Amino acid sequence: MKNFIVGLLLGITFTVLIMYIISQPKEDVPTERTLTKKSEAISKDIFEKEITPEEKIEALGTVLGIGQQPPTSETTKKKIQNLIISLSEVYALRDFEKEKEVLKEWKELGLQAAPELLAMFRSGDSPGTRIMAARILGVINAKENNSEVSRILNSEVLPLLEEIIDKEEHMILRQGAVWALGDIKEEGSVKLLKKIIDNELPYLTESATGSLARIGTDSANRCLIELLEWSEDENIKRSVAAALGEHSSWEITGELADVLSGSLSTPTTVYVIRALTEINAREATPRITDLLQRESIPSLRKILNETKDSSLKRNAVYALGEIGGEEANLILIDILESKNKRDYGLKYATVRVLGEKGGEEVVAPLTKIIKEKKDDYIKIQAITALGEINNREYSSLAMETLNLEGLPYLKEIISSSRKRSLKRSAISALGRVGSSDDLPLLEEIARKEPNLQRSVNYAKNRIKMRESGGKWPMGRRSFFW
Repeated sequence: MKNFIVGLLLGITFTVLIMYIISQPKEDVPTERTLTKKSEAISKDIFEKEITPEEKIEALGTVLGIGQQPPTSETTKKKIQNLIISLSEVYALRDFEKEKEVLKEWKELGLQAAPELLAMFRSGDSPGTRIMAARILGVINAKENNSEVSRILNSEVLPLLEEIIDKEEHMILRQGAVWALGDIKEEGSVKLLKKIIDNELPYLTESATGSLARIGTDSANRCLIELLEWSEDENIKRSVAAALGEHSSWEITGELADVLSGSLSTPTTVYVIRALTEINAREATPRITDLLQRESIPSLRKILNETKDSSLKRNAVYALGEIGGEEANLILIDILESKNKRDYGLKYATVRVLGEKGGEEVVAPLTKIIKEKKDDYIKIQAITALGEINNREYSSLAMETLNLEGLPYLKEIISSSRKRSLKRSAISALGRVGSSDDLPLLEEIARKEPNLQRSVNYAKNRIKMRESGGKWPMGRRSFFW
């Protein structure tokens, strides 16, 4: 009975307490929009006060939308510290795939990381630390588009980066500051990057064009396309084309088409086509594909027929390989069948391109080279090309030529040639087209000629990886050779 009474009294007390809490007047819960307006007003007030930077940072930590909401937990602070360490490791190892993952985590943290980053930027003990903080602030604000953070980026961050670019002795820090500008997607960044290119600052132009392409605004893209069209510096044209190809989207196709139609089969033609093929490889659209087939191929054919610039002609061959299709392949096959002895370098480049990009339709002309050509290096390249095509899409004709002509030829060179460079080429080709049955031959040649051990190891690893179903890691090949 006693226990029953105690339980009843506790139940009544709990019920009364709940009713009291419910009866209390509720405070208005501000919407996200009102919070943002309030945050911006408070932030502006903080920065106008006559207080130290440290006090401003501390005050910012209480501002919703810029600081913590609620104040940063120890867990979040720890995550920020770990991400800073991770980003440092990324830069040290130049692991750019990992970099994307780390920057994505920073984006997810959003504005709650801003006070820590501001403190890191303002009181960093090295330019490298401050550059890193500047870059992350830019990445976060590109997503959040906060007016106060934009103000800080323009008033504090960009001037510091400009000072590093102008005065820092260590080139890697200057390049880091230029790269950071590409993450701070403000008009001030575009102006600074254009200034770098206009002044042709040594070793910084390529980084500047890449940063402009990453910014991706209309003004940034306009700046790049103007450079591509009017610059007389071939290195600038090359880096602009590479940057647009890697970072831009199909939306700039119209502007590139205008440059292409006015370039009249000049080096600019090849640079524009390079950008278009790279964009199309990433996000293929009928518009770009049609443009490449309709306008690019005639321009490239004209370059091959009329120019005497061997470098430009080779680049036209690589461009045709990137475009692909029946018409492009026919032009490449015509080069192989040319009897002009001066076209040796062009034929070598053509064989390589057909191996990388061709299919069943180019097996016959490559087979003809293996059977008829007297030049050993071109024959080895043709064997390699057939092997690459066969690895991508099985071809009975390619396999027959490899077994009857290609593999015996490579083994003969490896066993008996006195030219070391030719042996290395043959060993490399055997690694691409051979099988585990060829490993004893490779091991034997390594025992006889230890100076070929490195080439042999490379070939053996390729054979083992291919037969195990693995894929050989490919570095990003530059379009221009």
